[in-house]
Amino acid sequence: MCGIFGFYLNRPLKDKDIEKGHAAISKLTHRGPDNLGVWHDKAKGLFLGHTRLSIQDTSSQNNQPYLDSNLSLIFNGEIYNFLEIRKDLKKSGCVFKTEGDTEVFAKSWQKYGEKSLNIFDGMFSFCLFQNNTLSLGVDIFGEKPLYWYQSKEGFYFSSEPRPLVELLDLKVDLIQENVNQFLMLGYIPSPNTIYKGLNRCEPASIINISEDGRFSLRKYWSRPEQYIGKGKVLPATSIELDKIEDALN
Repeated sequence: MCGIFGFYLNRPLKDKDIEKGHAAISKLTHRGPDNLGVWHDKAKGLFLGHTRLSIQDTSSQNNQPYLDSNLSLIFNGEIYNFLEIRKDLKKSGCVFKTEGDTEVFAKSWQKYGEKSLNIFDGMFSFCLFQNNTLSLGVDIFGEKPLYWYQSKEGFYFSSEPRPLVELLDLKVDLIQENVNQFLMLGYIPSPNTIYKGLNRCEPASIINISEDGRFSLRKYWSRPEQYIGKGKVLPATSIELDKIEDALN
């Protein structure tokens, strides 16, 4: 478990913005006690922060933000099939400096762009800056949370609500729909949250924010349609249920 936080403003960063960014990312150290890293570009109005829990390749080379050529990446989660992806990328000429999945994420994006999200098998949330475009997203089940808020000044995001709530002074908004959902489910389904204007990324969604402030949100994956043939549908037998249970176990 790691923590990511950042913002992309429609103006150059001031020293006060950077100070606030440092204060905000420090509130996520419980998600990643092994390293805290930040990177910013004053002219472009970009601040990225990351707190790391070291699992894959625990060397400092895998600390984030990860910078490579024209790409900057902060990433929370795990890519289960990163070794297979790494092997394929090496065949195409990619050279790796680390043994972790963060570099694989970055190299894959440089080669395939957003199509990488259809290759990755894992649970993750990420923010990536390339060619003056900020891209954020989560895995197809939304296992790794990512919250975002858009204001007149720019776009803000975080692994948890707290840094955004405190930085932006967000207020609780107890609309009836959210209250009903919480009472029925025990949580508020994405994209809604209990704070006014604060959103949670829906599963399999990606957000792009361009240099001129254009915002787009879309699904990069959808559940395959279920097809049932014309034959009669029969309930599973006790033996078949036992086989299913064994497989799941």
